[in-house]
Amino acid sequence: MTHRQIINKALLFLGQGPITADALSTTAEADTSITVAYEGAWREVLEANAWSDLLVMVKVAADTDEDDELVTDDLGRYRFTVPETSVRVQSVHKTDGTDDLTAKIRAKYVYSKETEILLTYVSGEDLVPPDLTDLDADIEPVLPLQIQDAVSYRLASLIAFRVTQNVDLQQSLEGRYYHALSLAKAADMRPEGGETFWGNLSANAALEELDY
Repeated sequence: MTHRQIINKALLFLGQGPITADALSTTAEADTSITVAYEGAWREVLEANAWSDLLVMVKVAADTDEDDELVTDDLGRYRFTVPETSVRVQSVHKTDGTDDLTAKIRAKYVYSKETEILLTYVSGEDLVPPDLTDLDADIEPVLPLQIQDAVSYRLASLIAFRVTQNVDLQQSLEGRYYHALSLAKAADMRPEGGETFWGNLSANAALEELDY
């Protein structure tokens, strides 16, 4: 699907006509509402689950300051910067593949007693922020339709009142969004609470196999 198709599906749920112009209008109510809410709809869906197509594991070294000294917090834990493409940190492991029980996640940083960690996160690369200058570009990476449908429902529910002033419709779309999201989670190969993404491999073996 493309951004145009996802947006137009949301507009269909609202009983509105589709976007046919090359770009979103800067004055039409529906278009300006989409401009404001579209990225938020994407982020909410991406943050809602450990989507198997978007899980990334990387080995991360602790941050250093301008003097090349390791940065620590007041408890002596080393600081790690979460990659910019991350929308949700899923897990933190030691480099031997075992859980890092000392790790604490705070906003865009992870703090740990280790000097290197294995970080698994949901990547929003090529997805957020969405490129609304090219509505017809295919979404990369290609995601299951259930996820994209969830984005359409979330967008529709976010802009419903502003576009239609219909509270009942807004509440109905809110419910349909959560239903669509649950279907997407159920269809995903690694739903929340399911088996580990790399099966029986240790995280360290997974890194070697995936050439990280």
